[in-house]
Amino acid sequence: MLSFPISIIMIKNIVLAMAIISVNADEVRVGIIGSGWGVDVLLPAFKQNGFDVTAIYSRSKEKAEAIARANNVKHAFDEIQQLVCSEDVDLVSVVVPTHLRHEYVMEAIRCGKHVLADKPFALNAAEALEMKEAAKNTLHPAGKVAFVDFETRLTPGVQQMRKVIQSGSIGKARVLEFRASISFGFAKDEANWSHWSSKELGGGVFSAVGTHFVDVCRFLLDDDVEKVMAIEDSLVENQKDNENGNLKRVTSDFYSSVQMVMKKGTHVSMILNARPQGSPNENTVAITCEKGSMKFDFMKSKYQFYTLEGQSHDDEMCENPGNAFSDVGTPYLCKAIRSRILYGDKETNEELRLLARDIATFEDGYENQKVTDAVHSSASKDGEWVYV
Repeated sequence: MLSFPISIIMIKNIVLAMAIISVNADEVRVGIIGSGWGVDVLLPAFKQNGFDVTAIYSRSKEKAEAIARANNVKHAFDEIQQLVCSEDVDLVSVVVPTHLRHEYVMEAIRCGKHVLADKPFALNAAEALEMKEAAKNTLHPAGKVAFVDFETRLTPGVQQMRKVIQSGSIGKARVLEFRASISFGFAKDEANWSHWSSKELGGGVFSAVGTHFVDVCRFLLDDDVEKVMAIEDSLVENQKDNENGNLKRVTSDFYSSVQMVMKKGTHVSMILNARPQGSPNENTVAITCEKGSMKFDFMKSKYQFYTLEGQSHDDEMCENPGNAFSDVGTPYLCKAIRSRILYGDKETNEELRLLARDIATFEDGYENQKVTDAVHSSASKDGEWVYV
């Protein structure tokens, strides 16, 4: 007599479980390590693009709890192990100063989580190689992904430039010219000394924006860098140390001028200035091909195409234009990561499936780091050519 009601209860439980699975099947739970860019940019972007932000880490428990309350985040941690091993976290987003990145990424890998690492990828190529190999040997066999936050390659404008170059419609890309003149907070007159002021901690304008440009070069050209030459200057000698009030030497580059030659012969130049001192910010790349040219404004996500006859076609390539980093690139990155984790090559939206294939991997991070090391090495040798 009891079998009938028990069977109904069992069926109800099964239906309920299936409903929960159905809801969770389209959900990726993310834990964020870092309370700067990770909270200001990535947290809202994750939430707006189908992720459930379930955990936040800060060295200060009080700060972590305040962030969690303000953003309706379930867990607030002040210990890395708690976040990376949490059963409520699928993806770990590591958004910390460069000198801490390797340690936290390796912890996330050891716990078998999907990983999104901020850029620059590491302090040096040795750290980058260790993370790349750990992901290859531990995460990939388990079906887990490991990505680097080079979001500009996913913007419609950069995607379009790649398509044009690959099509050969205006010939080979001969020259790429990048220019970034941006008033960064870490380089302003009133700025205190921070990790951005230290070459040893991975700071400087090349780390901030030059690494993005290297990634764009490799992505657009489907090629690697052969050699580089560079000069670097801090532009300011000292900054105030907030801990003791004393002046502390700035060892990182607030100005960098870089020349690169790609393995297939394309020439690349970069002028990076973190202290324009009143002049308007600019952040652009101009690409000269054999039968035409293109320009992209990273601050407006604006793409322009020019023919030999001087005709131009301007296209912002976005419904809601903004800068190619936080405004446009990051939302595209979040959409692509979610697709890759949940559906992989079974994604039914072909455009999103193809975009997800373009996310920067730890392999890209490693190749980028080798270039970064070569740039700093060249600068230390008064601009000698250094092979990557």
